[in-house]
Amino acid sequence: MKPRLNATRWQALKDIEQYGQEVFTSIRSGVHGAALYSLELVGWAERVDAPDDSPFFTVETVGNHWRLTDEGKAVLKILPPTKPRN
Repeated sequence: MKPRLNATRWQALKDIEQYGQEVFTSIRSGVHGAALYSLELVGWAERVDAPDDSPFFTVETVGNHWRLTDEGKAVLKILPPTKPRN
């Protein structure tokens, strides 16, 4: 089944577009919880380990690092300019 681009996924992709291949956190990107999990479910984003230079035991670094997958970057290239209505 082909993943559906809904308004939540569209907004999440727009918000994390600026990070490209860079690892980002939900705190820095402003994209949280269900939106990131939704992108992970369709294979457009993936969780990654925290960089070695991250401060230990900070809320931001505990299992909260993400990166766009190749599929996610491909979707970004064909992302429509307006948000879908759902």
